[in-house]
Amino acid sequence: MASDSPLKSKPPYSSNILFLFLVLSTNLITLFLSSSFSSCALKPSTTTTAAATADPATPTTGSNLPYASTEDTSNLPAEFLAFASGQLLPFGYNANFDSNTIYPPVGQACTLFPDLLRRFMSYKVNGSCPDDEFLAQRLLLKGCEPLPRRRCRPASNPNYVEPYPLPKSYCDLNIQINTETPMASDSPLKSKPPYSSNILFLFLVLSTNLITLFLSSSFSSCALKPSTTTTAAATADPATPTTGSNLPYASTEDTSNLPAEFLAFASGQLLPFGYNANFDSNTIYPPVGQACTLFPDLLRRFMSYKVNGSCPDDEFLAQRLLLKGCEPLPRRRCRPASNPNYVEPYPLPKSYWSTPSDSSVVWTAYKCKNYDCLINRKKNHKGFDDCIDCFDLQGNEKNRWAKGKGGGLDFGVDEVLGFKKPGTIRIGLDIGGGVATFAVRMKERNITILTTSMNLNGPFNSFIASRGVVPLYLSISQRLPFFDNTLDIVHSMHVLSNWIPTTLLHFAMFDIYRVLRPGGLFWLDHFFCVGEQLEEVYGPLIESIGYKKLKWVVGKKLDRGPERREMYLSALLEKPLKNSW
Repeated sequence: MASDSPLKSKPPYSSNILFLFLVLSTNLITLFLSSSFSSCALKPSTTTTAAATADPATPTTGSNLPYASTEDTSNLPAEFLAFASGQLLPFGYNANFDSNTIYPPVGQACTLFPDLLRRFMSYKVNGSCPDDEFLAQRLLLKGCEPLPRRRCRPASNPNYVEPYPLPKSYCDLNIQINTETPMASDSPLKSKPPYSSNILFLFLVLSTNLITLFLSSSFSSCALKPSTTTTAAATADPATPTTGSNLPYASTEDTSNLPAEFLAFASGQLLPFGYNANFDSNTIYPPVGQACTLFPDLLRRFMSYKVNGSCPDDEFLAQRLLLKGCEPLPRRRCRPASNPNYVEPYPLPKSYWSTPSDSSVVWTAYKCKNYDCLINRKKNHKGFDDCIDCFDLQGNEKNRWAKGKGGGLDFGVDEVLGFKKPGTIRIGLDIGGGVATFAVRMKERNITILTTSMNLNGPFNSFIASRGVVPLYLSISQRLPFFDNTLDIVHSMHVLSNWIPTTLLHFAMFDIYRVLRPGGLFWLDHFFCVGEQLEEVYGPLIESIGYKKLKWVVGKKLDRGPERREMYLSALLEKPLKNSW
């Protein structure tokens, strides 16, 4: 055989026998599992073994629906009620919320486990949180998602050091493979099967298993037959809660007013393989906002569709539910509306500063029906719109944060980054970031920023994605979906201000502190307040959290007249590197 023959490195006969054995054994295992744990064979016991008070992991209601079955709140911790109860907006009715009350989103299943919840919400306000990561994850995996916000400082390592700067941090902890040392001619690795043999082996194992699984399920007596019926729209006022309590959960186990598709998603579901140690249960509760069931008429409209079909074009309805505390929204089994003439976005970096095609958006929910209207609405539209000039990338957005303005309220990106070692600000979040110009500025400096935004009379999330940065469709009230001590920087401009109830703002400020790593930066940009509010309320509130002040600039807002005594605060705050807990 020629020395360069590809057959020289083929697997020996014993390897072929092993290959055949693996294929047959994995197929037999697949067949066994698919039959043993099918929905027909699985018949869980209906008996209970312990009282709910004895085991904190046991729901306190006999229903498998993740909401409390009583308005009695005596078993719920006071700090949970302080966060989760509906709070009056300081300026009254708000058209975006369609209400004068804001319901902070918290997972439906949280109140099913009052003992776990009580432990999680037991801490000294403005003090240190318990070191309870395992407890937090246990609650989250039980469907208490999002977790309630807390007003305490998260646990952190007292010996924390600054992270490696980019790009060193990318691979510093990865296994380093020495590719410069030549392989010895007699190395046993030289005769390993070629790459194509490995691919063939993997393909055969996967394909035969899939065929086995398909055959065993296709001819099972219990084929999946999803309901395709839709429910009718309700006639009552959809904005009126169905319970007198201001707590965002239903006050009855009666589910007759809830849509079938919501029950299909939100009801506890038995795990196919029984008890799971990670969930500490044999049941999984899909997370859904606790306030969802307060608005059954809105919920019924949102969950009315043909399974496996097209979703209704109902972005406005979805956002209305979300802003009422139904966050996260329940998942749906339908395809979302999209523009039939959609075209590919501009490539990077052109997309950063280019207005995307009108065909990238479904315009039904908005007054404007194209980007030209949005770009010119400051000139043509009378009245208030959120971030009214944001879509004009050649206007104010072009220079926003590019440079600081001589010690004033407007800090520049490079000025802020100059407070830290080069490369150590790598990842972060912009809360209520409009069209994500802040994220684009940072991306141009190799820093990844995620941007939270709602679609308040404009396709903000679609526009952000078209620019090539990542949008997060989250309300200001939701617990931030990041682990403790992870982000290098958090920025927020205009959104955090005196329109938010003070208690909720306190929770939000601590949540920002939670997700920042030790040494991380919080850039509070143009915080709006009036009169003595800064000195008497907001200054002490911010200072109580534990930040180190790097910059603190207060300026008057005079565009509506000095008699209003309106002002802005711009601050750059640092989470302590040591002893942040």
